[in-house]
Amino acid sequence: MLRSRKSDIRTAPTTSRRPPATPPSRAGMRRIDRDTIAWLAPSLAFIFVAGLLGVTTKLALEELSWQQLMLWTTLVYVVIGTVLVASGVRISFGEGAGWGVVSGALAVCGLVMLFLALGPGEVSQVVPVTASYPVVTMVLAARILGERITGRRLVATVLVVGGVIMLSLN
Repeated sequence: MLRSRKSDIRTAPTTSRRPPATPPSRAGMRRIDRDTIAWLAPSLAFIFVAGLLGVTTKLALEELSWQQLMLWTTLVYVVIGTVLVASGVRISFGEGAGWGVVSGALAVCGLVMLFLALGPGEVSQVVPVTASYPVVTMVLAARILGERITGRRLVATVLVVGGVIMLSLN
């Protein structure tokens, strides 16, 4: 007995299947994926730690010279380095080691400049000004790393830096 092909085919409902509507409370919000969280979480932690750094540095500079504070900072780096080596991390002298040295030197120079600025300056004025460094990073990332500066990134950076500078003005 032959069956009709039509009887074997299940027909789909006439309405098209659409994904469920986004609840109004989440309308326009983008779901954050794991790759974004991988960089966003430490970035947010950096903001908090850097904010604390300004205050703790100012408190330390009320009693210590910037050179003494640099020695304490170095001691902390030595302790962290010792823990890393003890846990099995080994220093690499391969590719990237030169950039590691440059990055370390720049971190030290940046801290010294922050210490020098916070000595005579008010934390609420110095920290916002020093937080304008993303402009330098964005320009260098485009020139050296070939990253694209989109209009959106440029506007966002200008707004953030402009806001930071406005906060620091008397």
